[in-house]
Amino acid sequence: METKNEITSRSANNIQLDIGLGIGIGTMLFRHLPTEEQKEILEKASLSKDTGFSRGLGMGIGRTLQYLDSQPHQQQKREVFGIAQSNSQFAIGLGESLGFVSLCKDNGLYQDMVKKIYGNPMLVRGYGEGLGYAFALVDKQVQKNALMKLVENTRFSRGLGMGIGRTLQYLDSRQKREVFGIAQSNSQFAIGLGLGLGRIFKYLDSRQKREVFGIAQSNSNFGKGLTFALSGIFKFLSEDQQTEITAKIMAQGKQKQNLLVKSFGEGLGCNFMSLKALLQGEAFSMTQSNDDFAEGFANGLGQIFKHLDDLLRMEILGLIGRNHRFDVNFGKKIGLEFPSLHRKSQNEILKAIGMDCARLFAKGFTTGLEFSFRYLHKDLQTEILSKLPKENWSQGEKL
Repeated sequence: METKNEITSRSANNIQLDIGLGIGIGTMLFRHLPTEEQKEILEKASLSKDTGFSRGLGMGIGRTLQYLDSQPHQQQKREVFGIAQSNSQFAIGLGESLGFVSLCKDNGLYQDMVKKIYGNPMLVRGYGEGLGYAFALVDKQVQKNALMKLVENTRFSRGLGMGIGRTLQYLDSRQKREVFGIAQSNSQFAIGLGLGLGRIFKYLDSRQKREVFGIAQSNSNFGKGLTFALSGIFKFLSEDQQTEITAKIMAQGKQKQNLLVKSFGEGLGCNFMSLKALLQGEAFSMTQSNDDFAEGFANGLGQIFKHLDDLLRMEILGLIGRNHRFDVNFGKKIGLEFPSLHRKSQNEILKAIGMDCARLFAKGFTTGLEFSFRYLHKDLQTEILSKLPKENWSQGEKL
């Protein structure tokens, strides 16, 4: 029988297992576990940010929060919403369950929480997703009430779109027309709808997939969400499915829907660490052959650069000089993130700036660093200025 530590170790390497473990623990946390264990788990949630466990724990607690309505449990509720203020994944999970349960049950408890929910951007996004996920299960009036909330908050709009997208196949033709009509006029709802449909894309039949790409062609915001979500599930698809999806997205780009290609590239960049070596190599190849993909890929890689190991960082820095759009946009992202990078990574960036092929990368880097340069140590400021190529000196003087 596996120990608690062994299970935790396994879940850390499997996002779905990590979420499931969190849901299970969250569901029984306040009803079956002793106080000391409750404190230990909540403390872990407050420290373990951006993890599947945090997301799942929020979902599990959200399912049982209705049982914490009595006075003795008020402190526990305050602790839960306090964690949601500092842990975005916990907040999204908590909001998702609260949204789902509040739509399926006319419970006044959830009405009392609305102010707390709308005061937290990630909590309200999850709340919208939960409402959207339950959308197909409730009557028309409840659906109408949910759709009326779209104008209140952009985060809620995106979340509701995500939830509805995940269950769109269960709506009838009239409901689908209404949903896609809203997506034409509400950009955040459209992006969320694409994100939700992208997550279940592999379960759609051939006809449904063609329809989805047809909508993406006419609604760029929907397409942006769709292609970003597809990049997130890419590693789970068969080789044939990967080839088919890549070909369709790149074909959209040739028809001037460049936003879809950029979004696909950004998604693969954000998920780069989880891609197999073969897919990483294919992403590198597309970076050199397609400017729009290169721009999106650069934005995604820039967001995760601080989390990469030594070898991957060196491979990515080796892309500098192969595509001008990649160089400029990767430079901007790295410039924005530079103050938060480890000193070793900063040294690698400064070395890369000095390469003969890094002129555009240095230009983007200087632009990205503009707002945070003043907060760097004086010695580091001097070192950065000394590394900039001559053509970037005028930019450097503005820092």
